[in-house]
Amino acid sequence: MGISVFIDGMPGAGAEVFIRPPEELGEFDDFNIGLHGITPEMVEAEDTFDRVLPVAIKSIRGVPVVAHNAGFDMSVIRKGCEFFDIPYPKVDYFCTLVMARKSFGGHPGLLSFKLQSLLDYLEIPWQQDHRAGSDARAAGLLAVEMMKRQGVESLMDLAQDLQVVPGRLGPGEDDRCASTDSRRPPVTREELARRATVLRQFVGIQEWDPSGDFDGKSVKLTGSFVRLKKDYEAALVECNATVQNTVTKKTHFVVEGAQTSAEIAAGGSKASKEAIRLKAAGQNIEILDEADLLDLLAR
Repeated sequence: MGISVFIDGMPGAGAEVFIRPPEELGEFDDFNIGLHGITPEMVEAEDTFDRVLPVAIKSIRGVPVVAHNAGFDMSVIRKGCEFFDIPYPKVDYFCTLVMARKSFGGHPGLLSFKLQSLLDYLEIPWQQDHRAGSDARAAGLLAVEMMKRQGVESLMDLAQDLQVVPGRLGPGEDDRCASTDSRRPPVTREELARRATVLRQFVGIQEWDPSGDFDGKSVKLTGSFVRLKKDYEAALVECNATVQNTVTKKTHFVVEGAQTSAEIAAGGSKASKEAIRLKAAGQNIEILDEADLLDLLAR
């Protein structure tokens, strides 16, 4: 994890710490080691995520936060919190990738919005080494440059000028940083009910889940399905189930649709592999296919 603090538009203090992954998730891929040079030996004596996160959050409290492709960074935080069963920290953040696409999208000479490509295009010196500390500093440099070009003095002003909504993570909150012209409105209760009705008519039943199999349960849907995944999500909501984005210690069912060839070659989807791992660890979790899901919903 890397943090770079900017004061008056200039990079100041910075920190980079290694995090020791949980033993059951501690596999190091040779490709990744070749990319960033981090080996198992380099992290074996370091703290785990649940110890590092509170210190990091304390250091950025009250300060605007930016990251390039922030969706990835926030997904790591979300999944780390879910694994250790700790609440999401409160973080308001901006994504320089989202803002750069709005700021430089019309520039014909810019074909890629990767961090290195953007800094090269803007002639900002930086040598990518695939480490969190230097990536954090580079994202800050990019944000400052966009603020200068836009003639604004704050990240919020920059976001407003570019019609970008900042992201927000916290207990009970998970709003992504996104362009206002690409954000989809939340699905209304009426739309959920309509989808559930359509699917119920397709199945040919009057009531969802009469046996209560999904009542109060958490469900993760993964893969491709014959019916729209949103229809199944709507049906599960009507059953008083919670549809999850990831498999966690609170997951009761993983519903696996058709897998990609890469997932088949890898021995299954990430969700099913995590379900198998949790099952082996003693968690009451079950893997279903689409036919199983429809069967349980109908009986």
